[in-house]
Amino acid sequence: MNTINIGLLGPGKIAKRVAKGIMLADNANLYAVGSRDINRAKEFAKEYNALAYENEDLLKDDNVDAVYIAIPNAYHFKWVMKALNAGKHVICEKPMFINKYDCEEAFKLAKEKNLMLMEAMKSDFLPLTLKIKELLKSSEYGKLLYIDGKYSSVTSGEPGSWVFDAKTAGGLRDVGIYPISYSNFIADSKIKDTITICKESDDGLDLLGQTTILYDNGVLATCTSGLELKTINKIFIYTDKGYFEIEDFWKAGSGRFVTKDNIEEIKCEMFNDFMYEIKHFCDCVEKGLTESPIASKEATMEILKVFDGRR
Repeated sequence: MNTINIGLLGPGKIAKRVAKGIMLADNANLYAVGSRDINRAKEFAKEYNALAYENEDLLKDDNVDAVYIAIPNAYHFKWVMKALNAGKHVICEKPMFINKYDCEEAFKLAKEKNLMLMEAMKSDFLPLTLKIKELLKSSEYGKLLYIDGKYSSVTSGEPGSWVFDAKTAGGLRDVGIYPISYSNFIADSKIKDTITICKESDDGLDLLGQTTILYDNGVLATCTSGLELKTINKIFIYTDKGYFEIEDFWKAGSGRFVTKDNIEEIKCEMFNDFMYEIKHFCDCVEKGLTESPIASKEATMEILKVFDGRR
């Protein structure tokens, strides 16, 4: 098994958790850190014994096999394309793209260059998520009927930060994407119809929103998200025999299945919530894939379909 040298672009809010995930993955190595500010890159890289670069220079290092893009949403497409054109495999923080046209163009380029491109939807790769999806295939847990997820937080960003950019971020794209992506993954069916109703600020920023999704297989999902309050951030997965309940589902290692007569505790390993997606990404690179069989182009396009359903 080869080790994939990863360059981390953007030593920001989540970068330390991403870096830890890279270090824990047995097929990845945090080789370099890039930033607009070289001093910031040096400060971050020193902690991990990695090289420090300005962003453009990191892409010129032939020893960098792949980049993890952890910069603000508005710059994702620009740096995905730069990295692919520099011959690097790419894993990019969610939402990887703001519209379907950027998505089509980037995946087309990745395929042309035979490079791996993946949206970093970490919850899809957690052992608990995969276990629950497997349990739902068993008649013992009943037929999947309805999913209800909530993720709202007043701590996602300080006033003035990119999180409050109405054009590229906001509640739906910053935190709402978690229950939406989770629902898409668990429902395991294409979206038939979707609508999102939002409470907006004067400049169009979605402060609080409710998304409803109907899938081709008849499963219904509702997802609540926002930036002006903190909800009880859980997801409930209902079947005709009971329901799964998972708190902090985007990073959870445990949950439970509740019926009228019983509560079954479900526990899985949890080392670092970013490690599993990074390990999967590196496995895909090693296999010569250009898309993940889990976080595929189609999966990203389904998320964008929900964004387009905002009223």
